[in-house]
Amino acid sequence: MENRIDLLLVVPARSGSKGMFDKNSRVLARKPLLGWTADAISAAGLANSLALFSTDFARRL
Repeated sequence: MENRIDLLLVVPARSGSKGMFDKNSRVLARKPLLGWTADAISAAGLANSLALFSTDFARRL
């Protein structure tokens, strides 16, 4: 049996950048940059829940 605890990872992804506006929602290889982060965390298998927060997406709602 695996000794795994319930773990929620929270990633605050600040979009403010002088060089690249809305960088977290910019697409690279058909995926938003924040999507690459989510996939890497998921593939690592460290947590069973993940919350990503970005001001990029909040501004568009």
